[in-house]
Amino acid sequence: MSEIFAKIFRYIPRETKIALFGWQHWLYIISIIAFVVFFCFLFHKKDQKIKDRVLNVTAVLVISIYVFDIFVQPFWNDGEISINKLPFHICTLVGVLIPFVNFSKKFHFMQKTIVVWATLAPLMFILFPMNYINRAVEPYSYPIIQTFAFHGLEFFWGVFMLTSKKVELNFASIWQPIVGLFPMALWATIGQELYYPDRTGENFLFLRTDISAYAPQWLLVPALFVASSIAISLLYLICFLAKNINAKKKSDAYAIIKKVCKEDF
Repeated sequence: MSEIFAKIFRYIPRETKIALFGWQHWLYIISIIAFVVFFCFLFHKKDQKIKDRVLNVTAVLVISIYVFDIFVQPFWNDGEISINKLPFHICTLVGVLIPFVNFSKKFHFMQKTIVVWATLAPLMFILFPMNYINRAVEPYSYPIIQTFAFHGLEFFWGVFMLTSKKVELNFASIWQPIVGLFPMALWATIGQELYYPDRTGENFLFLRTDISAYAPQWLLVPALFVASSIAISLLYLICFLAKNINAKKKSDAYAIIKKVCKEDF
C-alpha cells in the first residue's frame, strides 16, 4: 500500500529541468488565468446567492487541498512533512485564513486584507515559482500539480471576491493590507526562528533569503515592504479604474435611454 501511494504522490524524475517561463510553466500560467477569467465571466451576472456558493466551495477546496497534502507529504518528501508547507509563508497563511474570512463574520475586520493578499501572493508564486524551477522532475508530478492548484484556487477566490463585489476596494481602506504586512512579517519571522533559524533560501516574501550577492542583506526587509506596498497600490488603482469605467458606461447608457425616451414622447 505504501509503495503504491509513493508512486502516485512522488516527484517523477526526468533528465531536463523545469525552466522559468518555459513551455511547461506557461501551460500552468495560461491554464490558471483561463480558469479564473472563464468562471468570473460565467458567474458575473448570476444571483448573489450563487456567487456566494461559488466562494464557499472555493474556500472549502483551498483548505481541503492544503490539509490533504499534509497527509501525503511523507510519500514525496522522504517520509517527512515539509516545513515550507506550514502556514508561515504568506500563501499558506492566507490559505488557512480564507475559510475563516469566508464563513465567519467575526473575521470580517480582516476581510479586505485577506482578499488583497489572496489576489497578489498566489499570482506572485504562479509567475515566479522559484521552489520548483530548475528541478529535474516532471511538471505533472503530484507536488507540482498540488502547489499550482492550491495557489490557483487562492487566486480565483481573491479575484472572484472582487469581481462579485463581495468586497470593494477603495483608497480609504488601502492602509489595511499595508498595515497587515507587519503581523504577517512577525508571524513569518516566528516560524523562521522556530523551525530553521540557520537556513536561508527557499523562502517566500518575508522569511529570510540570502541576497548578499545582489545587494546588502539589510535591504531585504525594506525592499519587500516597498515592493508589497507598490503591488497593493496597483491593485487598488486597477479596482478604482474598473469601478469608474463601469460607472461611466452605466451613466452613458442611462443618458442614451433618457434621450430616446424624450424623443419618443
